[in-house]
Amino acid sequence: MIAGLTWVVLPALMIIFEDVNSEATIEIMKETINLVWASAALLGARKLAGALGKNNPDAA
Repeated sequence: MIAGLTWVVLPALMIIFEDVNSEATIEIMKETINLVWASAALLGARKLAGALGKNNPDAA
């Protein structure tokens, strides 16, 4: 889902920043990808921590 969202956001950014030079657009796209994957990693880590906490009550 997150990867699919990336491919929805990137073309939209390309349309919005069409008048900006290509290097700036590429940098914006790179940062967008980084933010999307970082948020996905954080969400995954939270879910993993929650699952571990449920399975191991002594962990706390």
